[in-house]
Amino acid sequence: MGYIVQGVETMKSCFFIGHRDANVEIYPNLLVEVERHITEFGVTDFFVGHYGSFDRMAAQAVKEVKTHHPEVRLMLVLPYFFNMVTAPALAASIAMGASIALAWKF
Repeated sequence: MGYIVQGVETMKSCFFIGHRDANVEIYPNLLVEVERHITEFGVTDFFVGHYGSFDRMAAQAVKEVKTHHPEVRLMLVLPYFFNMVTAPALAASIAMGASIALAWKF
């Protein structure tokens, strides 16, 4: 799933950015918008952080919609780059360069 730009296939992506203390009342709207972005805009890749209630709700909405759209991927975006100097134990546990964005299939 994607489109071609000068011979290169690209994927349509959506990044979630929200407040860590977002109210659970927004969840139904998140669910509707995830579905809409898939069906109307052809989004297949959703990127979400790992901090706070908004990120958790966004990830949950993508996972819920994924049951109807198995082609959808949920990506975890970590905000820090770890390397052998700043965090040797962590850097050794993950692939080089993967600390910026880790793709987890749900």
